[in-house]
Amino acid sequence: MKFYQFTPDNPPKKWKKKMGVIAWDGEDLYIPACNAGMSNNYAFICGSTDGEKVVAYKKSVFIRETWARKEKPGWSEVFDAIHKQALKVKEIN
Repeated sequence: MKFYQFTPDNPPKKWKKKMGVIAWDGEDLYIPACNAGMSNNYAFICGSTDGEKVVAYKKSVFIRETWARKEKPGWSEVFDAIHKQALKVKEIN
């Protein structure tokens, strides 16, 4: 798993600066739980219960973007912006 720092070109309204850390594990994009409007505890408990890989890194819990989309379907604008920028970051590095 490799971690990257970034900020999208046009951050959505719900964007917070600490959201600018992502991780790639192969083809799986991991985002901080706060990017999906989840607390670290909620993401850890629910993700673990659902059998999802949950990763702790620098005081944040990271979850798979695909799982976050299932849990928070109303947040697609945020996930789309993150995914688009994360692909750029992955290509550069």
